[in-house]
Amino acid sequence: MTIPEQYRCNPYEISPSGDPFFADKRNVEYVRKCAESAANEKDVITIHGHDELDKFLETL
Repeated sequence: MTIPEQYRCNPYEISPSGDPFFADKRNVEYVRKCAESAANEKDVITIHGHDELDKFLETL
């Protein structure tokens, strides 16, 4: 699959590995929107350490 020229960008500017997913501006914009949306959510949980992770996973 080729990326239309107007949507191409340098994937190395976003991904240290140069993942081709990030060579398409549409994908980059989608990831940014999702990250912004998640950052704006009120129910954000921060987990520190293995024990906290285990306790959290038990609640699911």
